[in-house]
Amino acid sequence: MLTRSAWGHGYATEAGAAVRDEAFVSLELESIVAVHHPANSASRRIMEKLGMEFERDVIPSDRLEEANALLGAASSSAAVIGAALGALLLGTVGPWAMFVVNAASFLGWILVLLRAHPAETVATPHRTTLREAVRYISGEPVMRRTFMRVGLLSLFVAPITQLLPAVAHDLSESRASLGVLTGAFAVGAILVAHLIGRLKARHANTAILNLTFLVSGIVLVLWGRTGDALHGRPLWISVLTALVPLGLLLSLAQSVLTGGVERNVTPEMEGAVFSLYAIVYTVLAPLGGFALAQFADHHDVWDALTLSGIVVVIGSAITLVLWRAPIDAPRPGPTDDVGRSHRLALDGLLRGHLLDLHRHPRHPDPPVPERPAADP
Repeated sequence: MLTRSAWGHGYATEAGAAVRDEAFVSLELESIVAVHHPANSASRRIMEKLGMEFERDVIPSDRLEEANALLGAASSSAAVIGAALGALLLGTVGPWAMFVVNAASFLGWILVLLRAHPAETVATPHRTTLREAVRYISGEPVMRRTFMRVGLLSLFVAPITQLLPAVAHDLSESRASLGVLTGAFAVGAILVAHLIGRLKARHANTAILNLTFLVSGIVLVLWGRTGDALHGRPLWISVLTALVPLGLLLSLAQSVLTGGVERNVTPEMEGAVFSLYAIVYTVLAPLGGFALAQFADHHDVWDALTLSGIVVVIGSAITLVLWRAPIDAPRPGPTDDVGRSHRLALDGLLRGHLLDLHRHPRHPDPPVPERPAADP
């Protein structure tokens, strides 16, 4: 780091050139990389003077949760806007025309995928199977704890959204009830992008996660109990008051869990582990929703919410007692260095959480540093 009084004198360029020559001449490295904040144009110009070329944007590992929260907030915002546009189209052009417009909207995704630059891949001697991923997760305490929490979240918290139609029916006969409830849930998911940075500045990820599960369970229990006792406007207030924090807590837990997996998984197991992560979530969430729906059919939707909250509180207490070690403990060894940052490329998204990565490949004739002439 240089003090402000030392800026503009070429010290950084001179030091960078010395490092570059040492890397290519003495150490015979194939390439070197450097990162800078996107707003730091002076650092970018120094890297360009040294012959480095911009390659892609990367997210620092300590900002993964915030980046995941921003992506979740963007998705939730799009869901609310899309639902409003869908209702408008449904009322003006009819269902068939709306389906055609919906199908045409996927053309944008296709264009994005066609133009996307594939991220650098890690060469592996063989294709990792899901069975190997399961053995890997079972043998890694941090990953095992993370996946147990993913299972708890998928079975008893995420399926709450599948009970919203039944809650809306109990609240009112209006068709707009479900849209209001879905919007309230999405508002909570959007708010998490503004809160997660402040939480991480004061608390460890493990504490955030434990508190998130515990508070989610308490909110579900209180929501289920007030549903039986209240009616009319007080019930509406109770439901909306519960849905906003539930949406926030669910998105917060997903962001922290995903960041924990991204930070701790080894590069060679990354693809298989994230495939298993997606399978666990997409399979258990519908199963949890089906089980809660069956319970609601035999009792009522408020009892189903109460049951879900009780299970989450008990599961949170068990994990709090048994698993006090952090879920994001750094892994020793070479996987902690900057070289792993290639896995976090998002091609220009989330500018506030990115660093620009520049690379300088080894040239066929690397520069040779000048040596002082010998005295005669």
